[in-house]
Amino acid sequence: MMKALRKKDIDYLARLKDGRRSGRPILRIALLALPFALVLGAFAAAFFYYTGATSRLKKEDAPLQAYLQNPQNLQRQSKAVELSDQLAGYTARRDALKSDLDALAGYPRLYKELYRQVISLTGNAVQVESTSFSDETGLLSLELSSSGVKDAPSYIQKLRESGLFQDIAYRGYGVDEQDGRYHFTADCLLAASAQ
Repeated sequence: MMKALRKKDIDYLARLKDGRRSGRPILRIALLALPFALVLGAFAAAFFYYTGATSRLKKEDAPLQAYLQNPQNLQRQSKAVELSDQLAGYTARRDALKSDLDALAGYPRLYKELYRQVISLTGNAVQVESTSFSDETGLLSLELSSSGVKDAPSYIQKLRESGLFQDIAYRGYGVDEQDGRYHFTADCLLAASAQ
């Protein structure tokens, strides 16, 4: 065995100097470097993909941002929000009136008819926001709103001329800045003939 070892050239430094290198160390280094190269390649591919996607999204977003920042479009959006708020107010008023009508369904026919007469006098300018009625006192309280300043006294005059009430008082006259309508309350005492 000693003879075999003597014939074997195990002096790597001498082999390097002679230029006789084995290809195996390079293969080992390449195999060790391969996972790092694959991870680095994956990171590079992800980086370029997301950079491209971000760039594409910015290009797509630019016209949208320009549209949203356009003063004309901002004005339209403001008007749409305003109309939406008005619609919500009208819907709330409608629901309140429906609730009042449902409550009146339990009253005798006389009170239903009285309510219909009061509503018929409102016209287009005055809206009944809510009502309450005391059967004991015969007092009908109306929460009302009008589109103009002169509509409130005109409506109260119509109520007086109807002959349904012996006394009518109205108060709380003021403008609501949100809806631009004038709000007032009318307390109407039923006439003896209407009870």
